[in-house]
Amino acid sequence: MSFPLGRASVYEVDVVPASLTQERQWFLQKFEGNVSSVYNFQTGLRFRGRFSVRALADALTELVNRHEILRTTFGHESGTLVQYIHPRPPAVPLHHVELDDVSDDALRCWIRGMLQRPFDQENGPLFSAHLVPLADDDHVLVLFFDHLVCDAWSLRVLHNELTTLYLAAEEQGSGERSRLAGVLPELPIQYGDYAAWQRESMSGETGERQLDFWRRRLTHPPRSLDLSPASRRPARRTGNTFIGSLHHSTVAELEALTRRHGASLFTGLLTVYAILLHRYSGQEDFVTGTLVDNRTRQEFEPLVGLFTNTVALRFDASGAPTFREMLRRVREVWFDAHEHQEVPYDWVVKELRPARGLGRQPFFDVMMQYADVDREVVRRGELQMEAIESDFGPAPVDLILGVVKNGGWLTACWDYAPELFDADGIRRMHDHYTRLLASSVTTPDRGIGELEMLTEPEQSLILRRWCPDADGLDDVLGCPGLELGGSRALILDSRNHLVPAGVPGRLFVAGSLRPNACPDTFEVVDDPGIRALFSLIDGETVYSTQRYCRWSAEGRICSLTDSGHPESRAASQALPGGGSGPGGAPGVASGAMSELEWAIGDIWREVLNRDVVEPDDDFFDLGGHSLAATQVINRLDRDFDIEVPISLVFEYSELGSFVRALVELERAKSRPGGHR
Repeated sequence: MSFPLGRASVYEVDVVPASLTQERQWFLQKFEGNVSSVYNFQTGLRFRGRFSVRALADALTELVNRHEILRTTFGHESGTLVQYIHPRPPAVPLHHVELDDVSDDALRCWIRGMLQRPFDQENGPLFSAHLVPLADDDHVLVLFFDHLVCDAWSLRVLHNELTTLYLAAEEQGSGERSRLAGVLPELPIQYGDYAAWQRESMSGETGERQLDFWRRRLTHPPRSLDLSPASRRPARRTGNTFIGSLHHSTVAELEALTRRHGASLFTGLLTVYAILLHRYSGQEDFVTGTLVDNRTRQEFEPLVGLFTNTVALRFDASGAPTFREMLRRVREVWFDAHEHQEVPYDWVVKELRPARGLGRQPFFDVMMQYADVDREVVRRGELQMEAIESDFGPAPVDLILGVVKNGGWLTACWDYAPELFDADGIRRMHDHYTRLLASSVTTPDRGIGELEMLTEPEQSLILRRWCPDADGLDDVLGCPGLELGGSRALILDSRNHLVPAGVPGRLFVAGSLRPNACPDTFEVVDDPGIRALFSLIDGETVYSTQRYCRWSAEGRICSLTDSGHPESRAASQALPGGGSGPGGAPGVASGAMSELEWAIGDIWREVLNRDVVEPDDDFFDLGGHSLAATQVINRLDRDFDIEVPISLVFEYSELGSFVRALVELERAKSRPGGHR
């Protein structure tokens, strides 16, 4: 395999194109308004016993000399994102940090704070090293990275190489750092070579073949999963994490079951997650996302850099499959996605242009990831080196289930947007996942809709307290003068099973119906299973309503639309489109363009290769996409010295509304207290 690398050199700085993966990451970070901390990475080493600051500094310097990506910054040339590879430094800064509180909790708090600090991608550096002494014989090295230069696989590479280099530096003694260059095998290529190869590979038959697969798989995608009880979606998300345990013996049983069906443990865990999403949403056709390493060649494995790609997994839960059958379906979906993982996710989005809303990702807002973070504890004489817990910024989607393997044990890390989910709801979700996991391995031939999900305390709470209270029933039914003697209420899914708080279902009521009620709202239920749930007494009847509802966390019945969405969900958030500027002002009529509209319209015309752009033209209807939006923002910065968040193009996608939003943004900056 050849790796073409065309490099230009400017003032001893090599210039190479950014990888396609970096282009997408650059866009995502600029979409957040130049606040890149949401995508920062962190890892590190803990040194217990005899420790040499000099050896660590030498090892870090050799690491940066070895990997060009760690001395790379970014910029644009001729509208294209490029990497500037800087010369090898004589030494890498090692920042010394003194904490007033040297407890592990205080260290974690400091790390979380540092993760919120964005890097300067244009001026660098895009990684930093910090040494935190906790005691005379206890030191912690913490490394922070911008995601543009690092991914999860890279953290494993860095750990292995850094421990090897440190031990070699300690043995060699002072003034012998030049000899560290031969400690590790020479790298076959650098990340810049990969970037050039990726662009060439994806521009040919391989890229088109893989893109065609995604066209077939994701054309006419299903609606996004709505798992949150929140009625409005935020334009920006923050992040919280809940960590729960997975029972070791249950995981072992699942792994044995999946192996018998030619599948991996990850596939089994993903199947349980798919079942959970199906049961929560009621959807039989839905899409989730996951990350793939995308290191499809042996030459890529020892490199540090951003290789990770996102793939969309479209699942089919129709036909009441058993767990075994669902496992087979998920295995096929994962295998196909893995075989076509090289095409950049952004290309798929650009090609298919799925409908999307502000605060939503294309195709999915829910993901699952699996990470093996087992790291060998290195012992040499009086020294012990071990990896510290890695951390990342908040998730850019609604919900991510991350299953982490460490020390032979699995932990479930639920990263979620607190604007959409509360902590109690996520804890319940974890309990439901573990319940489904246990039920799947004990009764794999049972239909996925019949697998046990609710805990016994939940069932008792619903049947004994929420059902007889029927709090909110009158408001939901909306029938004034309604008389339903001894009324009780339950919410059931499509298979007539109880649903937990926050999960939509159909409303059923029981009692003695009075003549002045609303007869067209009710239908008598004869199903013995449903009737048994209500523990009926003489003279009482169970009725099915046409209402979709959910339980609140406090046991109140909340009404939803017929599709199972909260009634107040704003349809006006759908994109592309939007068409109204700040305050809802209408678009400027064709032929009445202002001077500013003409100037910005010229940028749109050039970027989108259009002859004419009118004030009411939509950026995405004209063929715009995320990378084109990035080019528009870069042109505004270059031609007008205006810094604009990329999100503005998505929020105000018509030219007229975009210009008015831009003007208002600049006015806000010029007011007292505004920021330039």
